[in-house]
Parts: sequence; C-alpha cells; structure tokens
Amino acid sequence: MILKGFVGDGQGYAATLLRHPIFSNLLGVQIYCGSINVFVSGVGQPALTICPHPFFRRHDDESLDPNFVLRQGCIRFRHCTINGHAAFILRTEHPGPSYRRGPPIPAPHTMFEIVAGTKLPGVAWGTAGEVVFDEGPSQLQTVRVM
Repeated sequence: MILKGFVGDGQGYAATLLRHPIFSNLLGVQIYCGSINVFVSGVGQPALTICPHPFFRRHDDESLDPNFVLRQGCIRFRHCTINGHAAFILRTEHPGPSYRRGPPIPAPHTMFEIVAGTKLPGVAWGTAGEVVFDEGPSQLQTVRVM
C-alpha cells in the first residue's frame, strides 16, 4: 500500500521515550531519537483509537511509553519506507493531533507515527511523505519482551 501525506509536528515526547533501549532492542535497530508524524488525508484511514483495522488489529491506541510496552509484553509494528528510506510504523491516531503548528493538511486525516534508524534526509514539517508498506495481516509484526 502507498499512502501519500505530509510531515507534521509532534509533541517532542517520542524523542524522550525512544531513548529507552527497549525500542532498539525489540526492533533490532538503533532508533534515531525522534519520530516522524505523517498526516494522510481522508476518512476511513486506519485509526487505532476507533476500531481494530488490518494494520494493527487493536481497539485502543498503541502507546510509546516504555512502561506500557513492558506491561503489554510486546511491541507491534510494520516495516515501511518513507520517501524510500527504511522505517517502522509504530502507531496511528485519528484524527491526527494538532501541536505547535497544527497538522500540515486540513481534517479529516490520520497521523502515522514512524521511526527509523537514522535521521531521514529531506523530511521536515510540511514536506511530502510517501509511506509504503504491505498491509497484509501477516506483515503485522509482534516482538515479545524477553
């Protein structure tokens, strides 16, 4: 599946949470401290806070809090690329939240929270973001905490 959207602001909260070694350990890659929020237009996009969907199969939002991941006993993610660079989708939120500058596109929209092993070149607020991933149920990865 190919989703085209625009990069928006976050709270800066993920940068603090992603410093916890559990994320790098479970994903098998040293995660760059920060996430990318890609806002995709339209209704009917997958949203963890509304219903289970083929991307995550969850009734509620996935938290990036390390304590939540430890209590849950696993992390769920999908491999993806953003503008051709390898990354991971960790969660979605619908409607996408509005932070400092607000979403880069008008509502309705869904925010995809994405992390990568490096700072991705050319990815900044308002830039186009093309997210490519396999939406098949077998591609939803679950890695258990040891």
